[in-house]
Amino acid sequence: MRCWRWTAGTSSAPARAYLRAYTYQRLALLYLPVTDSSYQSWWQQAVRCFRDGAALLDTPVDPVTIPFDGTVLPGYFLKSDDSPGRHRTLIMVGGGDTFVEDLYFYIGPAAVKRGYQVLIVDLPGQGELPFAGLPMRADAEAPMGAVVDYLLDRPDVDPDTLAAFGVSGGGYFVPRAATRDPRIKACVAASAIPDFREYTTQGDPRAERYARRLGSSLYQSILALMGRRLRARLILVETYQWRWGGGHRNRMAGDVAGVHVRPGTDQLPAAAAHRGVRVRHGPGQPGAAAPLPRPGA
Repeated sequence: MRCWRWTAGTSSAPARAYLRAYTYQRLALLYLPVTDSSYQSWWQQAVRCFRDGAALLDTPVDPVTIPFDGTVLPGYFLKSDDSPGRHRTLIMVGGGDTFVEDLYFYIGPAAVKRGYQVLIVDLPGQGELPFAGLPMRADAEAPMGAVVDYLLDRPDVDPDTLAAFGVSGGGYFVPRAATRDPRIKACVAASAIPDFREYTTQGDPRAERYARRLGSSLYQSILALMGRRLRARLILVETYQWRWGGGHRNRMAGDVAGVHVRPGTDQLPAAAAHRGVRVRHGPGQPGAAAPLPRPGA
């Protein structure tokens, strides 16, 4: 699908058409492996459609970049109105398979209608950031701290009414950040997963044994066999592995689930399995590549 530029006016109809074109191309990426040579071009084309549509909306959707860990977190800022002074502001964070542009449709217009300014943003592991060497990390308070720093440097943000909203994986990231950063005054977690280990194993001892083998050659062999019939599902699995840092995916999984990962391996030793969340992490992967150019950036 091509996304043709509309130049005849700023009516809502072309804006809706561009945003609809974004959703078509964005959803197609769910079934395209991230290793496919066309993945990045399709993603950039989708973003271009979103930005062309957003430029025609009555409420400005301004692209922003937030410095973090040697690269930037991409986002968009929506103002509730042009009145002077500081206004209540909402941060929204998505989950394990969202791009920041998706978040506009979750909350953007609804929050603005209710008088909130909105910052939608990708954290490490989300959107394009794995391409830039930023996989998911358990210590959500670190990137969220950079996001809050950015907002509190703006003259139009009221620091006393700053709130955060997370969906899916964001239902973990947002409460965790809020419990460690008092500058976040309120939070809402949708589809929160308070215990990743319980969620992934459902209390089944066999599932727990399999979970500890996520990095083993046996697990990879099983995936290869399943791929013959369940390719679409495996694309989703492969995408999550990529977002969790490829070969380091189990370090993130272990950190979130409260399972220590033996240094130098991808194994989750049974002796170290326990309940509760204990964070062991490092900075973003060294030698990270520069982020992909976002259309119009």
